[in-house]
Amino acid sequence: MNITPAVKCALEVLNQWQLSPKQRMNLLSYKTMGELLNIETSAKIGALSEDQESRVGLILNIHQALRTVFNNPTNVCGYMTFVNRNY
Repeated sequence: MNITPAVKCALEVLNQWQLSPKQRMNLLSYKTMGELLNIETSAKIGALSEDQESRVGLILNIHQALRTVFNNPTNVCGYMTFVNRNY
C-alpha cells in the first residue's frame, strides 16, 4: 500500500516537533524501530490499524490547533518539547 499524504504529513509534523525516534515510534504505535524506519524511508507501508489511523488524525489535529494558538513557527514546532515551568 502506498503511503498516504496524511501519514507523510504526520511524519513531517513529528520531525518538526523534534521528537526522538522512540517518541515517534510510540506515538504512531509501532512496536519496533525497524517498522518506524521502514515507513520513514519507504514510499510503501503495510495497512495501518484503526488505532494508527486515529493517531495520525490526532497528530494532524493537534498540529493544526497549535498553528491556531501560536503565530510563531518556533512555538508551533517546539511546543511539544518546551519545559513546563507552571506546575
